[in-house]
Amino acid sequence: LSKRRRSGRSTFRARSCSKVRCASAAPVSRWASPAWTSSLSGGPTPKPSPPPGVAPEQMTTRRFDDDQLLERREKHAVIGGKAMNLQIRECKITDAKAIHDLNTRELGYDYAEEKTKEKIAKILDSSTDKIYVAILDGNVIGYVHANDYDVIYAPHMKNIMGIAVSSSFQKMGIGKALLTAVEHWAQNTGACGVRLVSGVSRVGAHAFYHHCGYSGDKQQIHFKKMFPPDEVSKPECR
Repeated sequence: LSKRRRSGRSTFRARSCSKVRCASAAPVSRWASPAWTSSLSGGPTPKPSPPPGVAPEQMTTRRFDDDQLLERREKHAVIGGKAMNLQIRECKITDAKAIHDLNTRELGYDYAEEKTKEKIAKILDSSTDKIYVAILDGNVIGYVHANDYDVIYAPHMKNIMGIAVSSSFQKMGIGKALLTAVEHWAQNTGACGVRLVSGVSRVGAHAFYHHCGYSGDKQQIHFKKMFPPDEVSKPECR
């Protein structure tokens, strides 16, 4: 591989406005089944049925807000032949240690736990960021962080800043469930799609994103410039 490919990053996008309607034109059925809101299999969307005593012509539509979607996004995952309860919910500050451990163990980031907690606290107060966590039997086994992506040459999208799933629970649909949570947030806030960047060497991750409906063949080189400690004002940069 060339130096460019070794140090580059691939950009993936999903659901652009040129291919599908934005969320503002896509109401969600009031009677949408839990399988639609929390599908881990990626199968076809089941046709909603009215509840007992309600005729089909009486059904109305409205958009679920994030909390309503998350309440329904619960699935029984079968692990080791045993059904376990999987829940996708928004992050709480008490999840900081588990997220720090995932960053260290699964992503290889050496960043202090206390600083991770401080960052999460700021993100939780931000209206342009979301962190969703995957909970299995009361334990955080994965997370995804996304935020607004606005540039002057493209429509509004959401940007995946980080995603990690415990290696003990990978390839079980948990990563897909986390991405789905971000996609629902994007649709409910009028975004035209979701994007992310992935290191060019992470071939397995690329296959996962393609499987989830993301496409991309753009190669990028990731540059950064760190300032000397005596030229920065924030203690965390030193």
